[in-house]
Amino acid sequence: MLRLPWCVLVMTALASNGRGSSVRPQLFSFDRVPTFFHSANASGPWSDAAAEQIARFAMATFEKDMAVSAHIGPSEITGPSACRQVKAVNPKVATVYYLNSAIDWPFYSLHAKMVANPEWRLKNAEGQDLLVVGQYGFNFSVDACREAWMADCLAATAAGCDGCFIDRSNNMTQLNMSAHGAMSPADSLRFEQAHLATLTELNAKLLAAGKFAISNNEGSLKLGTTTMMIEDFAASGHCVETLLEAVRNNLTVQAHAGNYADEGPTDGIATKPGNNCNHGITNSLAAYLVAAGRYTYYHCATGWQSNPMWPAESDDWLAWRPEYDHPLGDPLGDAIKAGDVYTRTFKSGTRVLFDGRRGNGTILWGDGTQQAGRPWNPPAANSGCKWQTIGS
Repeated sequence: MLRLPWCVLVMTALASNGRGSSVRPQLFSFDRVPTFFHSANASGPWSDAAAEQIARFAMATFEKDMAVSAHIGPSEITGPSACRQVKAVNPKVATVYYLNSAIDWPFYSLHAKMVANPEWRLKNAEGQDLLVVGQYGFNFSVDACREAWMADCLAATAAGCDGCFIDRSNNMTQLNMSAHGAMSPADSLRFEQAHLATLTELNAKLLAAGKFAISNNEGSLKLGTTTMMIEDFAASGHCVETLLEAVRNNLTVQAHAGNYADEGPTDGIATKPGNNCNHGITNSLAAYLVAAGRYTYYHCATGWQSNPMWPAESDDWLAWRPEYDHPLGDPLGDAIKAGDVYTRTFKSGTRVLFDGRRGNGTILWGDGTQQAGRPWNPPAANSGCKWQTIGS
C-alpha cells in the first residue's frame, strides 16, 4: 500500500520546487553547440582517452550495461565508478547513473532483491509475473520495492554521480501486455498511480539533496520534473515545437537525435535513406538550434553503447563532430517562422534555417562555413517526438 496518496506527493513536490527552481548542470554555454553524452562501454571501464573525450561534454550518462562484460561488479558499482572517473578529468561535468523505472535488469544488485521478493514484481490477472521485455517489472505499489528502488538511485548519487537517468518515465501502457496476459484493471490503475507517485517522490528527494533526475520523455511539471530527454528528436517541425514547449516550461533538456535517418537518399533512390547520424547531422542539428534554449543540449547517435576500439574505430557517442567547434554565440532572439521555415541568428553571425515540413536544414556558421542537409523523402513534418509528455 502507498504511504501517501499520489495527489499529496504531487503537491509536496510542487511546494519543494515551486515549478521554477531546479538543479542545473554546471556547464552550459552558447559559445559552441551545447552537447551531452549517454552511452556505456560494456567491455570494461572507459579508457583514459575515452574519459578525456567524455569530459568535453556538459552532461554524461552511463548506461545500464556499463562494464557488464568485465564482471567487476553490478551496475551499482560500475555506474558510479564511471561517474567518478570522468569527474576526475573534469569536475564540472554533470555525471549521471542509469536506472530503469519499469525493467528489473539482471546486472543490478537490485535484481537479487526482486528474485527474493516475488511480491515486488508486477503480476498479471492470473497472478503470474508480468514480464517487461523478458524481465521482471517493478511494482511500486509495494512500499518495500518502491523504497529499495529509490534508494538505489540515491546511493549512486552519494557515490559520486550528480543524478539518475530514469528510463520508462512515462508511456506505461505497454506494460499492460505480456505473453502471460494483462494486469487486472484495478492492478493496472494502482500500478500507474504508484509509478507516477514514485517518480514524484524521487524528484523531490533528489532536489532536496542538490541532485536531479533526467526523466526520459517525461516533462510533466506536476511530477516535479526538472530535466528530461527527448529520446526520439528528429528533423521535423513537430520536434521543433516539442522542444520549444519544453523550453517554455523551463526544463533542462537533452535532445537525442539518431532514431531517424533524416539526411535524404544516399544514392538518389528515395527508398534508401541516409544512415542516421553517420551520414550527416545538419538537419537534426538545425532543428535543435532554431528551438534551443538555455540548458538544452544536443547529440546525434544510434544505439546506447560505445565502441571499445575508439578512437581506432568510429563511435557516434564519442565522436566530437566538426559542428561542435564552430562559433555560435547567444541567440539574438527566438526563431522567426514564415510558412514552414524557421530562421534564427546567433551572436557569432551564425544563421540557421530549418524547413519543418521538408525536414531540411541549412547552417551558415559565423566563421564562413556553410552546410545544407538534404530534405527528407517523403517530407517529415510530423516525424519523431512521439513519446513526450510536457507541461503541467
